[in-house]
Amino acid sequence: MKNKRELIIDARNKEMTKISLVIDGKKHEKNISIVVAHSEVILPTIEALLREWKMDVSGITSISVPVDKGSFTGRRVALAIGIMLGKLLSVQVNGHDAHYVPDIPYEADKWK
Repeated sequence: MKNKRELIIDARNKEMTKISLVIDGKKHEKNISIVVAHSEVILPTIEALLREWKMDVSGITSISVPVDKGSFTGRRVALAIGIMLGKLLSVQVNGHDAHYVPDIPYEADKWK
């Protein structure tokens, strides 16, 4: 049986992105302070974390992207990347087939 290796992409905080790799229940995490945009740091950080653990992207067995609250744009970017990887790797994203797109709650508009 294939070892469980879950990728977690958390871009809810507008000032920091967290990329985690859970290998058989043990969590390995990288936190990146955002000075540019989530979209510019997520994929390179995933690549660095996989390289650090001598893993290929094909070793990922599931993907989680928290979308409950936080930076709306960060959550959308992380989910788009998670779904794209899920489709390419044929793994579940947030417990669903990668074709499922969860609703991303939008908090009150700060400009109103």
